[in-house]
Amino acid sequence: RQFSCSGEAYDLPSADSSCGYSTLITMTLRLAFQIAVLAGSRLFGADRTVVTIDPNTIVADRFMGLGVEVDPYEYQPSPAAWKMTLERLDHMQPAFFRVMWRANSYCLGFDDAGKPKYVWDAGEAAVQERLRPLFAILDYAQSRDIDVMLGEWDTPKGLSITGPQDPRWARIITDFVTYLTTQKHYTIIRFYNFFNEPNGNWMWPQGKVDYAAWAEGMRNLRRE
Repeated sequence: RQFSCSGEAYDLPSADSSCGYSTLITMTLRLAFQIAVLAGSRLFGADRTVVTIDPNTIVADRFMGLGVEVDPYEYQPSPAAWKMTLERLDHMQPAFFRVMWRANSYCLGFDDAGKPKYVWDAGEAAVQERLRPLFAILDYAQSRDIDVMLGEWDTPKGLSITGPQDPRWARIITDFVTYLTTQKHYTIIRFYNFFNEPNGNWMWPQGKVDYAAWAEGMRNLRRE
């Protein structure tokens, strides 16, 4: 007992076969798939559309390329793991990084006169201890000419800064970017991400979004 489809013959299982029903179901599904393929090929074959791609024609001249979020690890990877990360980035060939950081790493607080105290004023050992993970990312981006959007997650903790509207936050951000671009000579920092996801209540104390505070912080940073 056989039936055929598309030139293939199939044996029908006997009713008393222990695997008869499962075999029959499998054959039925396969037959349905083949019928669908045949119907589709006959339906669309006559009016086939040919799409030609010209690699020399620029369609979107403002496309920056693929971007990757690369943030300093809270717990630093081993040298072998970091090497593997860089090898994977080389394989991806990204054109853009977003690198998020926290002000507590570069600002040690404020003196009695309200002047910021920065880690680079405490000596190179302190700089390396606090900023080495960030330097590793920026060094890689610099070596590959990858544009970077640097930024901070939210209002710094432990620095007495009251919120994004506090002008002291804009000031220390400006001083930090100036340090990176003039003293460390990074040329790939193109953008700054002030406050991560400000429209999300998860980024705010007590879960209350304060658009006015965020907007004031943006204006402060722009003035700086």
